[in-house]
Amino acid sequence: MFARGCRRRPRLRSAGEGCRRGLSSASLPASADAVVIGGGSIGSSVLYHLAKDHGVNAVLLEANQLTSGTTWHSAGLLWQLAGLLGSGDVDLQLSQYTKKLVEETLPAESGEWAGWTMTGSLFACKSEERLIAHNRTRLLAMGIAGVESHALTPQEAKEIHPLMNVDDLVGAIYTPSDGTAWPCLLPFQALIISRLWELGVIAARAYRSERARVVLHNLRQETRSRCLRSRICC
Repeated sequence: MFARGCRRRPRLRSAGEGCRRGLSSASLPASADAVVIGGGSIGSSVLYHLAKDHGVNAVLLEANQLTSGTTWHSAGLLWQLAGLLGSGDVDLQLSQYTKKLVEETLPAESGEWAGWTMTGSLFACKSEERLIAHNRTRLLAMGIAGVESHALTPQEAKEIHPLMNVDDLVGAIYTPSDGTAWPCLLPFQALIISRLWELGVIAARAYRSERARVVLHNLRQETRSRCLRSRICC
């Protein structure tokens, strides 16, 4: 992917500062409708949508620091056409929803940049078969969701990405609205908004405490007996 006119990412004062944002040192509540375990991009998104869309009384528990699991080393690439290479149009819809969330929704709600950088993407094709397959995907995405995408010659691809060697290419597919989401920043924005929806985010040491284990045990027991409580692992 080739960045043109990218917005510079804001620099945190320290690595720990970013991970501490959105955390609360408050004690664990006695009960909750949903307990989300894991403070990465998925867990934070689950907490955010439970509050905003469903009004669920939920808390998030993180064993270490926010985004300290697999989220922190994610590339954060968002390729809309890649969705159609997987499970079909559902993946495409998820990609487009995520793009709108980090590009428009979270910045509008928090007043801060949510980590989105629109760079555009290039699918390089070294064979006619690969070019035909990607071009079919491009046309399908345009028909299903109106995704702007273009079939390029090798020289046209080099104009977009001058550093790319195109000697062995037969063509490329270019999607200008693709980009990257800074994975370590997205959860912070989601958690900031979750606070506005009166959700509690519990600090790492609370999850390791004896009381936390008792609360989680009770929630699991109630789930088995009455299905009134839920535990979501992310």
